[in-house]
Amino acid sequence: MSLSRHVFRAVSKDGFFVWKVANYEKNEHTLTSRELEVLRLVAEGQTDCKVAERLVISNRTVNRHLSNILGKLEVSGRAAAVAYMIRQGWA
Repeated sequence: MSLSRHVFRAVSKDGFFVWKVANYEKNEHTLTSRELEVLRLVAEGQTDCKVAERLVISNRTVNRHLSNILGKLEVSGRAAAVAYMIRQGWA
């Protein structure tokens, strides 16, 4: 996919950066910097427990982030979210 079809920008919102991804074929998807960080660790093959340890958060928080990611990206599972991330060039 070419960059002409996607726009990436970071917007500071209450001290957190939110990555805006505008794909002209789909609705705009928004992932927080933390959600993107979780997704990248999942893409590396990290388990929920390892992601939690690395980010110093609870397993429940990791699960909540993953749930939010799946909903925002409109995908059904972790593998689909990682595939989406790779297709978008976020990896």
